[in-house]
Amino acid sequence: MLASLHNHTSADPIDPIQYSDKDLIDHAKKDGFKILAITCHNKTTVTKEAIAYAKEQGLLLIPGVEQTIEHRHIVILNAAQEADTVKTFKSLREYKGKHPECFIFAAHPYFPSPNFFHDKIEPNIDCIDGLELSWWYSKLIDFNKKGRRIAKKHNLPFIGTSDTHSIHLHGKTYCQISATSLTLEAVIEALRKGNFKNFTKPISTWQMAMTPLIVLKDKAWLIKQTLLKLFRGH
Repeated sequence: MLASLHNHTSADPIDPIQYSDKDLIDHAKKDGFKILAITCHNKTTVTKEAIAYAKEQGLLLIPGVEQTIEHRHIVILNAAQEADTVKTFKSLREYKGKHPECFIFAAHPYFPSPNFFHDKIEPNIDCIDGLELSWWYSKLIDFNKKGRRIAKKHNLPFIGTSDTHSIHLHGKTYCQISATSLTLEAVIEALRKGNFKNFTKPISTWQMAMTPLIVLKDKAWLIKQTLLKLFRGH
């Protein structure tokens, strides 16, 4: 079953996403996906209506969140709303103890970010169920290498995702999960056991270099829209 486990939509409170949950579900269905997670920044956003709509389309929609924890991005799958309050690795450890049904993976852990210079992932590896294989790499530049080594060292799954912020980039990297059934419990169990296969290929170094500029352009658009709403009194 094709799985896309790290995605953002217009419900995201931080990033300027221009497609809805429904749009992403429709797009995922068209591309043959059966498992989809919506993981907006710092807020669990998946609604019962979205889960029901996905089910109608033959997809399992997993509620998730990409939580900022001590300036590191951590994805919590099968997240309860309580996950929104997790801000430290100490509280993540406590949350994981209370919610053994969740699955936690470090997003793009060794890419240029605070963790690139000061690793807090490996010292807190007991909180982590897996590490992310990011789509954002080329043959020349690949920040996934250290994450792959750490995952192998600790016998953790290394999971391919597209960290979707633009719908045309959905599925750039994904995985195929061998779960016993299309249920949350079976999918999480398969991830823990490493019963999946990644599908990924490098992008061009030029495309990799252009991505941060596109992100800045999107941020500028969001600021503009916010200011327009303020001036219009909405």
